[in-house]
Amino acid sequence: CGISTGLGASINVAKPPKGSTVAIFGLGAVGLAAAEGARIAGASRIIGVDLNPSRFEE
Repeated sequence: CGISTGLGASINVAKPPKGSTVAIFGLGAVGLAAAEGARIAGASRIIGVDLNPSRFEE
C-alpha cells in the first residue's frame, strides 16, 4: 500500500519535471516510495526530511 501510494503521488500527482528539486517530508514507507518516484520521474535533487533520527543512515 505504501509503495503504490508514494510512487503514485510522485509520478501521477506531483509530476516533477526532469532536473527539478523535490522535498519529501516523512521518510517512512510512503515517503521513501515518493522519493523513488521522484527519481524515476527525473528529479536531479531529492531532499528527505524526517524528525525521527532512526530513519537516517549513519
